[in-house]
Amino acid sequence: MFYEIFAREKGSTPSFAMILNEIYQKTGNIEGSFTSKLLATINPNLPIWDQYVLKNIGLKVKETSKEEKLKNAVELYGK
Repeated sequence: MFYEIFAREKGSTPSFAMILNEIYQKTGNIEGSFTSKLLATINPNLPIWDQYVLKNIGLKVKETSKEEKLKNAVELYGK
C-alpha cells in the first residue's frame, strides 16, 4: 500500500488528511506517523511527527472514537 500511494502521489501535493483517510479506509488504522513520513518523502519540506515529537511539543492525540481520533490527528498535524 505504501508504494502504491507513493507512486501515485509522487510529484503532486497530497494533504496529510487525504493520505491519512485513505490509509484508514484501507486498513482501519490511524497511522499519523506513517502518513507524515510518506508525505515528507514526497516533499522534504513537510514535517515528520510521531509520539515523541508530539510529547516534546506538548500535544497528544485524544483517545476517543476512531473518527474523532482521525479528526484530531489532522488538527494536530496542522499545528
